Amino acid sequence: MAKSDDFLSVLCIYSAADESLKLKFQHHFAVLYQQGAVDKIQYAEVETYQNWNLSLDEIRNHIDIIIFLLSAELLISEYVQTHPLERLFDLHYYRYITIMPVLLRPCEYEPTLFNRKTIILPENHQPVVSRVWNNLDEAIRTVVEQFQPFTESIKAHKQVISTAWNRASAMNTVFAYDAFIKNEVLNKFTKEAKKRRDVLLEERLWKKATLQPSIDTLLDYYQNAPIGKNKSEALQRIIEIEKASEIAWNDARSNDEIAFLLDYKSRFPRDKNVVAAEQMVEEILSTPLEELNEPKSVDDLQSDIPLDTQRSFETEGYGLLYMAYQNLNAEELLSLELITEYIERVERKLSGISRELEGRINYLWLSLSGILLFVLLYLGSLFFYPVETNTLLASFFRFVFPFLLLGFIAYLNWVAVNEAIRDADFCIKEKNDLDKRTVALKIAFIHRNNKIIRKSLTHLLKIEKEAVALGKRTVLDYILPEERDV
Repeated sequence: MAKSDDFLSVLCIYSAADESLKLKFQHHFAVLYQQGAVDKIQYAEVETYQNWNLSLDEIRNHIDIIIFLLSAELLISEYVQTHPLERLFDLHYYRYITIMPVLLRPCEYEPTLFNRKTIILPENHQPVVSRVWNNLDEAIRTVVEQFQPFTESIKAHKQVISTAWNRASAMNTVFAYDAFIKNEVLNKFTKEAKKRRDVLLEERLWKKATLQPSIDTLLDYYQNAPIGKNKSEALQRIIEIEKASEIAWNDARSNDEIAFLLDYKSRFPRDKNVVAAEQMVEEILSTPLEELNEPKSVDDLQSDIPLDTQRSFETEGYGLLYMAYQNLNAEELLSLELITEYIERVERKLSGISRELEGRINYLWLSLSGILLFVLLYLGSLFFYPVETNTLLASFFRFVFPFLLLGFIAYLNWVAVNEAIRDADFCIKEKNDLDKRTVALKIAFIHRNNKIIRKSLTHLLKIEKEAVALGKRTVLDYILPEERDV
């Protein structure tokens, strides 16, 4: 049964050596049932924990209080010595559960976690079995009386948590779940609250990025989405914005500068506005320098935009570039530019190697077709020019051996073709992924995320190394396995 607001479940762990004392506690705890302070108590021998051992999740979800009846036998038990009690006490620390040790008989409990992290009963720290008490019943009754206020406090705390959770669930907003997580100590609803908050935040960021697609909204999703299931698509949409000819033309026309116009002209040489761009370049070049306006800074560009639409950059197509210049120093910008050029060289290398592999694949297909044609011709020669064979060996070399040999060669060619196709697909896939890696690297530089930068560069070096190895392979390397690079 799962924990509820008005239900209090107790697990009492004791040693088999204390069975008679456990029965005494069981009788005195009956009064707690009658008063409604406790709803369920389970008793478990520590020596047989393999039979009843509960996982941390089961304890968190089904147990409110754990009572340890401390004695020497319990402290030296396998459960206490080898079980991950630190994690159990973490649940106690964050108030998922409450651990209540009871000093049953004299034992060395002082150096243990029970003494350092919990309140031990009786409050005078005198063992239940000791001469301090008039009799055993008095000692146990005192423990029960001191235990009862804790049950009332725990129920009240559960009620507060439950009320706050019901309020957050009813509102079902990112703000409500954030407030619940922030204001309430960790509890059984915390994990679910974080999960729901993350789902709502993910949906909100992605909805904004799709309804108002821009570098701003897509980058906001990429950086802040807690789940990030659409990160790859967000990068792809940023790439589409950077590579969109219409956006590039609007950027070039609105900035009216040679750099933007030449970039547009070089990236989209067949676009419909190239002629207009060339005319604008000629007009700018023919204008005397003293008549040209001074180039605007990013701050000036921002000040020209109405306050309600101001952004951190002016144009969509060059959004990441603007952000890089705003956030990075000269050394970081140089590093970004050099790494971007390196990625472009890797892309050209992959393109060249994929073309070479296509040539090898065509050669292998041609070779395989030649083998099959030779087989057909040989079959035709057997049919049209039959030759009598007098011995079994002659028949073998006449009818069987040629087909075995040609079949083996055809098999090698077939394996070689498939491996060459896999290598070509690898080059094409990595080449297509370089756009996303470039965008991700720019974002990592802008936010100075050295971990992502290091990871990206390590992968690029690995890809380049594999590409170089593929470039060195010949057709013979694909056909003869012993000749292949390891």
